[in-house]
Amino acid sequence: MRAIGSSPARTIETLAGTRGVTPSSPFPFHIERISQARCGEHRHEFLELVYVWKGEASHVANDCRTPLKSGDVFFISRRDWHGYEDCRDLQIVNILFLPPALGSRGLEREEYRPFYDAIFLESVSKQSVFHLHLAGLLDVRVRALLEEMLQEHAAKGRGYQEILKNDLRNLLILLTRSRQRDDALSRELAGAVAAQQHRFQQALHFMEIHFAQKISLPQVAGLACVSPNYFSELFHKVIGKTFLQYLTDLRMKHAALLLTGTDLGVKDVAARSGFSDFRHFMRTFKKFHGATPGVFRKKAATI
Repeated sequence: MRAIGSSPARTIETLAGTRGVTPSSPFPFHIERISQARCGEHRHEFLELVYVWKGEASHVANDCRTPLKSGDVFFISRRDWHGYEDCRDLQIVNILFLPPALGSRGLEREEYRPFYDAIFLESVSKQSVFHLHLAGLLDVRVRALLEEMLQEHAAKGRGYQEILKNDLRNLLILLTRSRQRDDALSRELAGAVAAQQHRFQQALHFMEIHFAQKISLPQVAGLACVSPNYFSELFHKVIGKTFLQYLTDLRMKHAALLLTGTDLGVKDVAARSGFSDFRHFMRTFKKFHGATPGVFRKKAATI
């Protein structure tokens, strides 16, 4: 391991590399999707949130090496040194910002205060950086949000800064929830061996990827190698919802994405969201979203 500051290859990013994200900027925010090649360790005077769109690489941060793959997201604070090695078709979405881009209170708003703490306290206390892997519907939602941010930033239409502020806030909140869920699972399984913790994570990810298929509590509990009763109890403690409630949430959110992002008919949306009974889908959708699928789609089109 190299000691911080010992490598001549390390550089502090100059003003030319800040993309206009400086304390004097009226809106210190920039987003871009780029093909990332090998890059020596460096640090900069803005905050950086990175999502791996595709490909693989090794991320070196504060002398710690972490493999990267599609769906990974990590945060680099102003004190972190980082770089990329062994890049293989690596494409990333880079968000560069300073706290004022979120509004007058920056990162101190209570709704993503846990994200603030996780980012800054972790970076201070450890050599590693804030790092998550997203899968299933959460990954789909984050990708859609990033696509919207890229389009808004490129077009710079009327009110685009407000839209970008809201999208950035939503992104941080989604990452906060994911991190809190992982932390809650770790606390509940504090006495368990690492293999068992990994099996629980795999079971949750299985739900998030295969929610549109016919899956059951015993099936998912079997992936975690525990009884359905124990899995159900742990699931409720970690997620805050029952197995069926969470499965319904995944399906309903996916149905909403299909209605607003595709031209599929409602019956096709129901089938692709895991519902074989169309009437049951219609009742569940209206209860969850407060409107029928047709009305929901029309309202979304006017926003």
